[in-house]
Amino acid sequence: MFLDKLVHQDMDALKKDFPEEGVAFEEVLHHLPTYVVPSDKTSSICPSLWNTLNLYFLNRMNIPLNLGGLNIASKAYHRTLLFEEMGRIGPGISISLPGPGLSMPPVFALGTREQQESYVKDFLTDSEPVWGAFAITEPSCGSDATAIQTRIDKDGDSFLLSGEKCFVTNGARATKLVVFASIAPDKGRFGIRAFVVDRAKAGVSIDRVENMMGLRPSQLTNFSFDRVRLESSDMLGHTGKRGPLIDAFAGAQQAWDYMRPCLAAVINGCCLSALNLAEHSLKTDQSSLTVKQILNLESKISLWRLRLDAARGLCFKAVRKYDEGASCSLEASMAKASSSSLAMEIAHELYDIFHYEACQPGSFWQRFYRDAKAFDILEGTGDMQRMMVAQLYRP
Repeated sequence: MFLDKLVHQDMDALKKDFPEEGVAFEEVLHHLPTYVVPSDKTSSICPSLWNTLNLYFLNRMNIPLNLGGLNIASKAYHRTLLFEEMGRIGPGISISLPGPGLSMPPVFALGTREQQESYVKDFLTDSEPVWGAFAITEPSCGSDATAIQTRIDKDGDSFLLSGEKCFVTNGARATKLVVFASIAPDKGRFGIRAFVVDRAKAGVSIDRVENMMGLRPSQLTNFSFDRVRLESSDMLGHTGKRGPLIDAFAGAQQAWDYMRPCLAAVINGCCLSALNLAEHSLKTDQSSLTVKQILNLESKISLWRLRLDAARGLCFKAVRKYDEGASCSLEASMAKASSSSLAMEIAHELYDIFHYEACQPGSFWQRFYRDAKAFDILEGTGDMQRMMVAQLYRP
């Protein structure tokens, strides 16, 4: 309860400090619920949503403040507050909203100032929703992102990009991709480079959009690149005057450190909604449960709330370190692993208890159960996060 009170105070203060953006965010929270079930059913977002929301607000959600981003989302801690609120409504649609998303951190970390400004200019509009995407995962590499097979070969003054990428969030919607490829496979992670690729370029093709079980609106996309011609200016940091990070794989890690706490916040918000709904159901309809089941469920909900507060604490610790400019890879992995494993446990237990409702198409319990498994996979599986924690932990 104390953490809830603290979060509400911080959220109220944030909206009070930036009232115009606060109103735009409240509009998002007001209109999103109408679109949660349809977007889950169709794996897409109804275009009419964009007529009701402030697109200038949404398009800039993940852009740094000095490049035209939002005051209300200028700090990682504030972003987690926003994402937790949206996660309470619907995690699938929340991670599918417009903006550069996961593609922004590597551009900011690796790109020159000119590249950063060029990349964000398309997002600084209120006329249409604009998406960016981050493409690093490959069909043959599993969780080892350093074993990239996508090649970038020199061809005169240009480069040719060839290979495949998979599970690109919002890939089918994106107009720009940040694609990671190897220019020297024998150098491992230090041979990796990041390129900004216009999706309309010749040679870029969508192989398929995955038919997801959970987080269905996110449109995970598989791409093929067939000798896509790129210029040296498309390589992030091509002049040697890089951003604060010196290699492209570090830029990818920066993206994960940025997004994993945000995803954990979405998961935490969804878990809060599940526990609130379970408590409400206990108060309003106990006819299908025995006294023993009711007492057992009440006890479990109390325990889950304590564990959820611990998961939220890990998330907030990670973003505090991120805002301080410190490395937060350990904390980001801990936060994501903790939140996703808790969500799966809650989903399993409550699905059994509310089994009738969970079997109804479009019901909260059915979506929550499907989404909970996707939580574990997205932005690195739970097993991979725990492996990273084991490698990074230094007592």
